[in-house]
Amino acid sequence: MLLDAADQRLPQPGRRPHLLVHRRTLHRRGHRRGRRGQDRLRPHLPRRPRPVEYSVVYIPNPMIGVRGIHEVIVNTFGQTPSHLGSRLTVQTGKVLLAEREERARTPVLVVDEAHLMSYEQLEAIRMLTNQGMDQDSPLSCLLVGQPTLRRT
Repeated sequence: MLLDAADQRLPQPGRRPHLLVHRRTLHRRGHRRGRRGQDRLRPHLPRRPRPVEYSVVYIPNPMIGVRGIHEVIVNTFGQTPSHLGSRLTVQTGKVLLAEREERARTPVLVVDEAHLMSYEQLEAIRMLTNQGMDQDSPLSCLLVGQPTLRRT
């Protein structure tokens, strides 16, 4: 059953959406014909849950330094961080690649209060995303901070 343009409303928060945009037409979700030609609406059934596509690494305070960022990433994926800085950097890259390749999940690094990050920390995160000669990034990064982050 197609709805005319006057009936196009945005779904309200807290209500189940009954309109579905599909190929530039609006359809009423779950519409079926009943026996004897009566229209009835099928109850809204939840879809099957999609497999988890992302692994989130959350850093609430970036004042832990470059080593701390690497340690948080390694600890999040269940490994013990190496004591040597150079090995820790390599270990972090391997952990991120393993998560991406073996488990088919994209690691997402979320850094809160990112305006407090030093240049070295930003450079370390950039190096983590720079694996494989710019072909593909082993992680996505979300820097959450104040407007001063734009000037960094």
